[in-house]
Amino acid sequence: MSLSNDELKHLAQLARLRIEDGELDGYRDKIGAVIEYVDQLRELDTRGVPEIASAGGGSAFGENGAGEINAFRDDVVADCPEDVRARLLAAFPRRAGDLLEVQAVFENRDE
Repeated sequence: MSLSNDELKHLAQLARLRIEDGELDGYRDKIGAVIEYVDQLRELDTRGVPEIASAGGGSAFGENGAGEINAFRDDVVADCPEDVRARLLAAFPRRAGDLLEVQAVFENRDE
């Protein structure tokens, strides 16, 4: 599938990617390959496959839909011993009081 430059730029904006004009052809090939793969997946017969399935096999709802397998867990807040907390805070290079500042995980972002 061949995408126009405008379509590529729109997809890049949605994905929060910064693509320069000189990179469009490379992205066109890569994104086109992904779209072609998705089109192949659409052709698969998925009748009989549960809507929610685990990559490890089985369904999150079990064989009979009765919730035999719980793929999720409840969030549990656990206290941290005060001495461990103090050592972690002291060892952290960038912090504001008890707040730890971590490096941005997205390229070209300083926030």
